[in-house]
Amino acid sequence: MPSPAELLADAVRRRDADDLEDHLDEAWSQGLGPEVVPTLCKALQARWHARHEDIALALQELRAPGAVAALFETARSDVPYTPYDYSDALARKCCWALADTGTQEARAALGDLVRDARPVVAGYAQRRLDRWELELDRKA
Repeated sequence: MPSPAELLADAVRRRDADDLEDHLDEAWSQGLGPEVVPTLCKALQARWHARHEDIALALQELRAPGAVAALFETARSDVPYTPYDYSDALARKCCWALADTGTQEARAALGDLVRDARPVVAGYAQRRLDRWELELDRKA
């Protein structure tokens, strides 16, 4: 029987939003591990589903250095189902995930996001940078 991580990867490969939702929840309930990071990164950057915020939260929990590029690109982009979201919740979650990753690459990505054209996103990134040293314990 395939593992939840394998089922999740298959759902992403097939671009099946319903299966992504089911298998993401199942993988999360059984405990996310580093083996799901590439799948989560691919899903985070895909536009055929509506679970981006949950995926960013999962990557935050994993503190995966391999997710920095996907988190950065997603923070800079818009997803089609959130045009009403003036607080840029997905970008906020990506900034938090980058900060919790704790690597210099993640810190540099936050530095780039400080220059984002959307002031609210730039503010999220700046807050994470301002608190970088204070949150070292969370990053360990």
